[in-house]
Amino acid sequence: MRSRAEWLLRAVTLSALMLLIWHAVNPAELPPAVVAARGGLDRALLDATRRPVATLALTLDSTPGAVQRDWLGAVRAVGTAVAWSGQGLRPVGIAASPVAEPEQRIRVAVAGADGSTVVLSDQLGFIDTLRVQGAGASKLLRTASGSLVATAGGSRAVATRPTHLQVRRVLVIASAGWESKFLIVALEEAGWLVDARIRVAPGVETRQGGDFPLDTARYSAVIALDGAAASHATAIERYVSSGGGAILAGAAARLPAFVRITAGVGGSRRTGDPRDGIVLTGLKADAVILESQGAAPLVAARRSGSGRVVSSGYDESWQWRMRRAAEAPAGHRAWWTALVSAVAYVPASTGDIGGASDPAPLAALTAVLGPPSETARNVAGGSSRIPPAWLIFGVLLASLLGEVASRRYRGLA
Repeated sequence: MRSRAEWLLRAVTLSALMLLIWHAVNPAELPPAVVAARGGLDRALLDATRRPVATLALTLDSTPGAVQRDWLGAVRAVGTAVAWSGQGLRPVGIAASPVAEPEQRIRVAVAGADGSTVVLSDQLGFIDTLRVQGAGASKLLRTASGSLVATAGGSRAVATRPTHLQVRRVLVIASAGWESKFLIVALEEAGWLVDARIRVAPGVETRQGGDFPLDTARYSAVIALDGAAASHATAIERYVSSGGGAILAGAAARLPAFVRITAGVGGSRRTGDPRDGIVLTGLKADAVILESQGAAPLVAARRSGSGRVVSSGYDESWQWRMRRAAEAPAGHRAWWTALVSAVAYVPASTGDIGGASDPAPLAALTAVLGPPSETARNVAGGSSRIPPAWLIFGVLLASLLGEVASRRYRGLA
């Protein structure tokens, strides 16, 4: 019986020795798969970097950071097969941009699965919860500290806080009336510095601010409300072509002098509630409708040269401000500020404020490693049927010692 056991141990020793030789001759075929489960990604990456690994199967409960993602791409590039799965991960993206306005707010836009909930936070903590509908959701922030983070499921998208834009003055050209009066008031309440050229009689014009040429060195935008702007048409067109922004509202949108730059001209059909205006007609092919009532376009925008032009059919927006509702003045002010911000010329931004961005982590992971695999958990178990070298060596050593011990004990007996 003892002799048979010794022969069995000897066979195990020889088999283990052959497997070790096989490991040495064919190292590329033998490395085991490594499964990086929850929290084990760094350890798996180190293991795959220090020695040859055939397969790296990842079960992720959160999206890897940019450094880990690049590391995975490098491991894959040297021949390691990488498969991943993450049932709890949700697609999410974030973008942050400064708003061209005196208040210097930040517009944060998030994207994700329709109907999903995205948690928005910054370096100081939670800010708000946004519900994604259709193309996404957005929020205006008055301030933010450090990077902005959007979290959905296990996905964490990061955008750096952008630098503020330095807006310049706004020039208003109009005839004396309620529309020009309350437009200037609304812009000044919002913090804009306003210069004005107000026609009070034929050939008579009163001015607010200095008599400066219309150029992008001083003005972010020009607003023309009516026929008083006809004599300034050449200067406005030149200003727009050099990168400036213009708003042609009411009768100004119908002036033949602006036909080359306007997004559309006013027709004969009027509309109201809460602002009175004229429906735009003759929209240019490149015009984008910004506001409409039903199928009737009321505000449209287009690019002209290096600048932007908004055409608005509203010529009595001041009526909005006169409504009894407590929020009416704020609504009137916000509407005009949004129009000016849409066209305003601002100097080029110097970039973001510090930090690293990762705006779409799940999309970036898919771009590096390919789509997720539902069988990633099983890759490790079936990728290599040969046990690792350390285990084979242990079996060899145990069987060899067992045979030697058996022979010694037989001699003593």
